[in-house]
Amino acid sequence: MRIGFTGAHGTGKTKTAEAMKASGKFDDYYFPPSSARLLFGSGINTSATPLNQIMITMDRANNIASHENVISDRTAIDSWAYTEYQMMTVWLPHEVPIGYASITNQYVDRAMRDIDVLVYFPIYWPIELDGIRLPDTNYQKSIDDLIRAGLGRFWTGDILVMENESIENRIQKIVDFIS
Repeated sequence: MRIGFTGAHGTGKTKTAEAMKASGKFDDYYFPPSSARLLFGSGINTSATPLNQIMITMDRANNIASHENVISDRTAIDSWAYTEYQMMTVWLPHEVPIGYASITNQYVDRAMRDIDVLVYFPIYWPIELDGIRLPDTNYQKSIDDLIRAGLGRFWTGDILVMENESIENRIQKIVDFIS
């Protein structure tokens, strides 16, 4: 089963995935590392380039598609949301290759078909400073708005929405949802 988590930064996706991995109940699952952190370190946030964003999207999608049992703390919708933000507010028109948006949208659409279960993490908790993402709550809210738009655009299945509760309760809800 391919399980993808989606939501803005600071919503508990990675903490939930790490707790699932550590629990021993998901030993048959692959937990891919963070594409953005692995590929670019601190070169994300609003400093990401079109090349950074498409590479992150492709890496995330490949990590999900290439494993039969995977729990990913990000999906291509997340990458799409950060890319859309960059295109709307950061990148100048001459910095974006012709056809970039179309190619990105097609790739995200295709990548989301590989996911069996989608778990959405709304914003409940304050942003923890991690040195990677901006601790700007307006930025976080903008990303969340774009992710919700992406859910409507690229996902047709059921969505498990996480509540404002402990990691342990979140894990139990995921277990109940996939059972």
